[in-house]
Amino acid sequence: MTLDEDLLDRIYEAAAIPEYWPDVLERLAAVGGAQAGALVAYRGREPAGHTSSRLYRDGYDDYLRNGAGIENVRPLRALDRQYPGFLSDLEVQSAQELARDEIYNRFLHPYGLQWTAGTLILSPSGDLLLVDVARATGEAPFDRASLEAIDRYRPHLARASLMASRLGLRAASDMTDAMQLLGLPAIALSGRGRVVAMNALGEALDDRVVTRGGDRIALEHRAADGLLTQAIEETRAGTVRSIPLPASEGQSALIVHILPLTGAAHDIFAAARSLMLVTDVAAPEAPTQELLAGLFDLTPAEARVARALASGLPLDRVAAEFGLSVQTIRNQLAAVFHKTGTSRQVELLRLLAGSAPLRRPLR
Repeated sequence: MTLDEDLLDRIYEAAAIPEYWPDVLERLAAVGGAQAGALVAYRGREPAGHTSSRLYRDGYDDYLRNGAGIENVRPLRALDRQYPGFLSDLEVQSAQELARDEIYNRFLHPYGLQWTAGTLILSPSGDLLLVDVARATGEAPFDRASLEAIDRYRPHLARASLMASRLGLRAASDMTDAMQLLGLPAIALSGRGRVVAMNALGEALDDRVVTRGGDRIALEHRAADGLLTQAIEETRAGTVRSIPLPASEGQSALIVHILPLTGAAHDIFAAARSLMLVTDVAAPEAPTQELLAGLFDLTPAEARVARALASGLPLDRVAAEFGLSVQTIRNQLAAVFHKTGTSRQVELLRLLAGSAPLRRPLR
């Protein structure tokens, strides 16, 4: 199944032009056979904004106004599962629980909706995006195939959501306004990787993120710089990536995200063709599978292996833990090396040691 290129473009446009989110959410929901979609952006643990498609709007607004005191166990259970993808309501609650669920009975069923599925997208900077899709009354519950179809868009939602949550789901008036609102190191790039604009936080990274001949953006770390050059080329072809910048003596690991600026986003970012955002992932604990998958496009199996290694387990123990051969684990590890831009286990562990798990932020 190929991705809808127009939908991908709209996802990245919506990151800068929030008026596009309702249409994006409706189209994303349709990929999984659903009729409604919503998202809530959190900056740290505080809501930064929300938006929804037409069929979800009244119920979601009602819930956010009147349901704040009701505990929603679904995102909490999803966090505990650490599954890097969409989970249906019946995968985190029993049918009996759903029948008694106050949120469903007060804010979902009265508005013609019956089943939901959602995913939590985390970033190392503490930003979080909750994406939720819903099926109408009378429709069948979500099956795994439908959710896996939506999951194919999830890495793109992860990158776009970082910018969206930093903007608080509101439009910036121009490039200067947008880059200040982001609150992260941000560098606007031309199609060939030349710096168009940079905010003060980006300038502060001048010992690790540099410019070379013709103002071309570059990274001091050689392997990471090779990945950056490749990512800029791929962005021109419509592909996007997140690039790890390993920790070094006295400096924490960083993640460099390259987001394409397409369509209406050019109205804000003028001559820029992509936006480079940098997040600091300094923290002492092993990362969640959810976070690893969002950062590096790891499959669930690859994310599980990476997290186990980051927790200190040797390869043979990881294989025994998952009931797989050591060779299978080595094959998955090779894929992780490729996607994270590392070549040795010690490099991978040093990078992953900087990605902290989120502490159950939702109620």
